Amino acid sequence: MLSSTQEQPIDSPAGAERYLTSEPVPSRLAEVAHHQAGHALVCFVLYGAEVVREVALGASPQGAPAIGTYSRLPIPLSCRPVPGKPRRGHAAPVSSEAILDAHGVLSYSGAVAECLLDGLDGSAIGSSDLLNGERLSRFHKDLEKHQTLARMLGMPDLSSQAGHGFVSAYWDEAVRLLSTSWAGVEWVAGELLERGSLSGAQLDSMLVGMN
Repeated sequence: MLSSTQEQPIDSPAGAERYLTSEPVPSRLAEVAHHQAGHALVCFVLYGAEVVREVALGASPQGAPAIGTYSRLPIPLSCRPVPGKPRRGHAAPVSSEAILDAHGVLSYSGAVAECLLDGLDGSAIGSSDLLNGERLSRFHKDLEKHQTLARMLGMPDLSSQAGHGFVSAYWDEAVRLLSTSWAGVEWVAGELLERGSLSGAQLDSMLVGMN
């Protein structure tokens, strides 16, 4: 099952302060922007650079599109060979479980970002009861993609087995990653609200510079 990795928190970059607010006032479009920014940041943390192709607001607040990636099946950083070592003789511990768990955290990150935007801290976010209306609709669309991946891997999907489609381990890990890197979420969301979309290259340049 899911094991937490020890990522370094992302610091605020120069110029990002204009997007950081002590008392955010969510709007429908701001919620979608933070939903997408949450996906984008967690994708960057779990999979690295050159994975996201595009992240966009989308035409409908009810059905925000998932971020576009270059591969339907990106490999988590924890499953990749050690940098600088030849792949032959240094097999990476790739497992279907790790791939599905990483995507599970990614699928929950959009809804978690919306809840954090409401001012809820990590200790207050632990129940699917926080999700309703358009937010619940967006969450279900994310879960559908996770269920499709589970079928593709030939594995049982925990979200489908959890009664209400809620896996606390995925949710808690998304809370941890986003709450420690919230400045990055705000920055990406702010750029999405201004531009409507970001290419993968633009996103990478923003987040790489925040390490």
